[in-house]
Amino acid sequence: MAGGVISQRMQRIDNGPIQIFYNTHLERCSLTEPETCAGANQIRVLLLLLTLLVPCLGADGRWVRLKSPNFEIYTDAGEARGREVVVELEQFRNIFAAQASGRNISPLPVLVFVFQSDAGFRPFRINDTSAGYYHSGPDGDFIAMRASGRTAAHEFVHVVLSHAAPEIPLWFGEGLAEFYSTVQFRGKQIWVGDPIEQHVQLLRNNRLLDLKTLRAIDSSSPYYREKNKLGVFYAQSWALMHMLHLSEKYRSGVADFVSRTLQGDQDGLRSVFGKTDTVLERDLKEYLAQERLSQVKIPVTPAARLEKIPAQAISELDSALLLANLFVVSGKREEAAKFYKTIVKARPNSAEAEAALGYLGLAKGEDGDAQTHFQRALRLGVRNARLCYDLAMLRRQSGAGDDEILDLLRRSVQFDPGFFETRYFLGTFALERRRSMEAIENFRYAVELQPNREQVWENLALAYSKNHEPERAIEAAERAVQLSTNEADTARAEATLRLVRTALAPVVTALKPPPRSSPPQATSRVEGKLTQIDCLGEMARLRIDQVTGKTFLLVRDPHIVSLKGTGAVSFEFACGPMEARPVVAEFVPVKNETYGTVGEIRSLDFARAR
Repeated sequence: MAGGVISQRMQRIDNGPIQIFYNTHLERCSLTEPETCAGANQIRVLLLLLTLLVPCLGADGRWVRLKSPNFEIYTDAGEARGREVVVELEQFRNIFAAQASGRNISPLPVLVFVFQSDAGFRPFRINDTSAGYYHSGPDGDFIAMRASGRTAAHEFVHVVLSHAAPEIPLWFGEGLAEFYSTVQFRGKQIWVGDPIEQHVQLLRNNRLLDLKTLRAIDSSSPYYREKNKLGVFYAQSWALMHMLHLSEKYRSGVADFVSRTLQGDQDGLRSVFGKTDTVLERDLKEYLAQERLSQVKIPVTPAARLEKIPAQAISELDSALLLANLFVVSGKREEAAKFYKTIVKARPNSAEAEAALGYLGLAKGEDGDAQTHFQRALRLGVRNARLCYDLAMLRRQSGAGDDEILDLLRRSVQFDPGFFETRYFLGTFALERRRSMEAIENFRYAVELQPNREQVWENLALAYSKNHEPERAIEAAERAVQLSTNEADTARAEATLRLVRTALAPVVTALKPPPRSSPPQATSRVEGKLTQIDCLGEMARLRIDQVTGKTFLLVRDPHIVSLKGTGAVSFEFACGPMEARPVVAEFVPVKNETYGTVGEIRSLDFARAR
């Protein structure tokens, strides 16, 4: 196809909001952009690490934090750039939230790390061409990126998609992310669809992939792993999505296509548009040969004014621990270990070194060493809320008494009253012990810190109910229902709402298991990692993550569940997300539509799990 620079004149189409319907687990990453020369005087990686720890090296590399209603931005690129990113993301989130019919499109905290330089980002990069990536964790969604143009919007699309569908084609996710990465905000309107010139030129100068090949590309494919092939994959994914959204032939069916794909239709192109691959490939070539490509105007309610959002300086230790945790989240445990050792080398025999050694032990699964170093760090004067919380969780798993655990949690609150994990745990800790007023105090603090967390609203509803405040309990439970992001969570939240509306125990009592003398029932077995416990009055729902997906199991009566190889592990775990723990579960395969579970647990074996 003949080359040439695409015209900057755009055919602009005002066809209203592009209707995309979003509703859970995917991991996608990377926005391909050309590498830029950093220059000879760019800060080396080791110097960057040391600037986090040694103030005399100057201000370069010092990190700040900016928090908005839906995002936490961590950056060494300065307050101004951090503020630009958070405002852009809040506005961009509004586009999807407006189409979600009240559903919560990003229920977990979204932590965004914005690196000033390519040298600073390089150690955290997952491949040689990525300008950013997204990873999902049990307690948050993580975006890491260079302080560059389209990356923030691209990666946030992956956040939305991760909570919208269990699995989607790779080309679909990357194409949609690239399409929306060109978003421009102009007052109460946004424009999407700017041509990405590097993509257009690449496709004009190279042969297009056949659609069968494009659809078959996954994360292990050479077209996703090899630098000389990756560009074509991204460019053609973007071009196909651009054509589907904005061409006269296809745009009327794009909402249906996106909706069906999110619901699992792997052949949505054919089922929605009724065209063969040959016709689609021909149309795409003709579309790219146009002198002008279209844009679309989407009216949107502007986000709240965030220009004056304050930036908070982050301590040297917290900066280092945050970046080391980013290594852990992205699966780079060896790099995390080197980072912790860098802290020890910079500050030997110090509280910071002990804290780093503790987190190194935690990353390696050496919980005993981690506890020892955390305790030494506290004795040496570390004032770190997360460290206190993490030590409290380790001590709890080791069988420590309530007084010791509560002392650590209260110190965590003292160091940072706004540390969500501690507030949430204190609330569940009090709720389990029927101290409803204390539970309410901490849950109310938690929902102010992270108002999108459906599980916290559920527990707040239970606390209000136990404190004989039915109106507030119903209000909190209704909020949980509104914030639920999938059918299983909605069913559980609605069950909580029914429970607090009755405010009576018979709802739970009626679900008691049959007498133990009942005939034995056939059991099934699942092996994975226990990552979350949802408290449901006298019952609980366990989430077990596997390579193939998630399994939800009901604990109808804790007394009939056999625990093996637990040590100090018990059902005393706090409600909510927890540190992943390998487990083998045996269960009776009885589905419960209300709670979205596939069986009732009979035994949990932690020793047999690999």
